[in-house]
Amino acid sequence: MIVVRVTATEPWVAILVFRSTSEAPDYQAVYREDVTVFPAASEAEARAAALTHARARETIVVNHLGETVVTSLVRLVDVAPVLGGGELYRRHFRDLDAYRRFEPLMASTSW
Repeated sequence: MIVVRVTATEPWVAILVFRSTSEAPDYQAVYREDVTVFPAASEAEARAAALTHARARETIVVNHLGETVVTSLVRLVDVAPVLGGGELYRRHFRDLDAYRRFEPLMASTSW
């Protein structure tokens, strides 16, 4: 008898940080945060899938100025099950000013 084990998958979210760099003299490193959703049966599977996904997005390209730009994974920040009810992920922090400096869309927000 063959036993087939079926594992249910749930949606998980991964927070990934990438850095783009170049040896061009005036190039400033650019960082980006990606929020990615994918199915997984466990945290370990979600982490492995997130790393596979991230590595597939690492690139080396030559931009319009002829500069070689390398984009690489800095860190898999977190994996977590999707919260449900329309919420994908929740982040908590203590320093709103630091968040304003980090998030460019907050620069024009007055509190």
